[in-house]
Amino acid sequence: MSEEIPDHQEMVKSIDALLKTADMMQAALLRESEMSRPLPRYLYHATTGGNFAQITQDGEGIKPSRLEFEDTEVVGLSDDPQFALKVASLTQRTPLERLKLIRVDVPFLAKDLIDNYLRKPDPKNPKPALRNGIHEVHYRDVIPPEAFELQPFHIDKETKEVVLDDPKPHPKRK
Repeated sequence: MSEEIPDHQEMVKSIDALLKTADMMQAALLRESEMSRPLPRYLYHATTGGNFAQITQDGEGIKPSRLEFEDTEVVGLSDDPQFALKVASLTQRTPLERLKLIRVDVPFLAKDLIDNYLRKPDPKNPKPALRNGIHEVHYRDVIPPEAFELQPFHIDKETKEVVLDDPKPHPKRK
């Protein structure tokens, strides 16, 4: 009987360790789910007219570059066209009206090259991009031409909000 008690105590210790591990895994999953969300069908990338001409003329697509606040080269995307335009306006020092908005068709992207972030608002942060809650997506490779098209837009005169206009169908897609 004395042999059963140590076995029982070891089993309780093992169960306790397993429960702690499960709790830690659940907490990590919860943090991850709070920091990302499912990708929509389309994401947006904004750039200057000159950059857009180069992107479309060289036929190579949207190439990664080093973004502000980032250590690696990626293509910055957002599910919010207004956010994409405002970031490009700030970083490229270009008025919204002079920017080009690119609509990226997410199914054309390799899922293992996508980093999906949902940053919660941090009201004390002096940097606007980090002060507001944003959905930011980084793509770690070139986005091929068949994956994107120009997204026409205009700025509503009253609300100053970005209004998306109907895009022309992509010539390589039906």
